[in-house]
Amino acid sequence: MKKTLTLILSLIMILSMVTGCQKVAQASSSAAPSSAGAPAAEGEKKTEGDQKTTEISIPTSNLTGTWYIWGSALSKVINDYVDGYTASPQVTDGPLADIQMIEDDEAILTLGNSAVCYEAWNGEGIASPDGTKYQKQRALFMAYPSYFHNITTTKTGVKNIADLEGRVVACAPAGSGPNYSIEYSMKALNITPKEKIYGGVDAAYELLKDNNIANVVLAMGIPVGTVTDFALNYDMAFVEYTDEQLKTVCDTYPFLTPAVIPAGTYNGQDHDVNTVSFGNMIIAHQDMDADLAYEITKACFEHQDYFINAHSTGNDMTEEAFVNCSVPLHPGAIRYFEEKGYEIPEKLIPPEMK
Repeated sequence: MKKTLTLILSLIMILSMVTGCQKVAQASSSAAPSSAGAPAAEGEKKTEGDQKTTEISIPTSNLTGTWYIWGSALSKVINDYVDGYTASPQVTDGPLADIQMIEDDEAILTLGNSAVCYEAWNGEGIASPDGTKYQKQRALFMAYPSYFHNITTTKTGVKNIADLEGRVVACAPAGSGPNYSIEYSMKALNITPKEKIYGGVDAAYELLKDNNIANVVLAMGIPVGTVTDFALNYDMAFVEYTDEQLKTVCDTYPFLTPAVIPAGTYNGQDHDVNTVSFGNMIIAHQDMDADLAYEITKACFEHQDYFINAHSTGNDMTEEAFVNCSVPLHPGAIRYFEEKGYEIPEKLIPPEMK
């Protein structure tokens, strides 16, 4: 019986791997299959007669997260303007899982956190503790920045990030953007907390309300709805960085960049707050056909309203932000940006183009 069950499970795993590889192989073919006709003209939606020959599943994150919303908008752009393909968002465990799916040939297109992607590419840090390099990922463009929110209350007595020394500090799940921001900030500044707890934001809020922890961490486009609500109901304050601290953190970890949460963003916030930000990218598999990568990139910028209508962070999407991508670009994306007159930095040219 055990041998039979083992055989069945093995066959299921093999079938899953083959299916994933087939999806990558299909999307590695021409961006406009002959049976589907030519790509839709600029600004022109597909017609009902278009044949959608290849399905693309886009790994995102949890169902209520910003990434899922972006994955949905990206899917709509592909469905409406990239001929020969149909797409849909897929719920996953987030950044680490998504890049792993790219590396395992289980996905052709996903979203990428610049910190996770950088470390995975280089085989280091939280993303790759065993040193494995995940280098099948190629960036199409920078989607939007996430701003690190490290919040507290006036009751905690915490004002500066150095005040977390010896305190019970809330971190986010390993591999998430907020966790990179808090863990690496403390590491760069030699801050040692009494204890680090990991978990969801809702549980952390409850602990902070009762003054059982020093902080709560989030990272999203601004404003963040739950932070807005918290600031309206509690004496919220930010765990802040000095200019010197901010420089130290960002010099140490190049995937983090200096940022400011403007005064007045939240109730009671009477001054600008120094923080760090990291990018969120659209990531393709290295084997995605160059024409398809080009068509997706082009369609996204020509129809940015899809992203703006889906989420406020759609307003932060700009062509020139591609220079902040933390992994090399896909050749198809390079073609698009070069057509737009941009010079491609050497660090963003993929190995296959050198």
